[in-house]
Amino acid sequence: MKIEEIEYTGHIYVTINNDIEIRLLGREVPNSLRGQIHLVPEKDQWIELPRSLTEEEKDKRTLNWIEESLIKVEKM
Repeated sequence: MKIEEIEYTGHIYVTINNDIEIRLLGREVPNSLRGQIHLVPEKDQWIELPRSLTEEEKDKRTLNWIEESLIKVEKM
């Protein structure tokens, strides 16, 4: 995903029941998050999404999650 010309990478895992996607930021995150994501509360370090959502909706929620994570890091 790109936010303001900065590319974010990550990993997507699927639960064994194939009903939930878990999305995490990759290790190669921009300087604004590098070395700081562990400071974000644990419950906010990933996002869980129902697999029943459209890809567009999952991407929209992922984008919002990344933006919220950036705000939390900036406030620290």
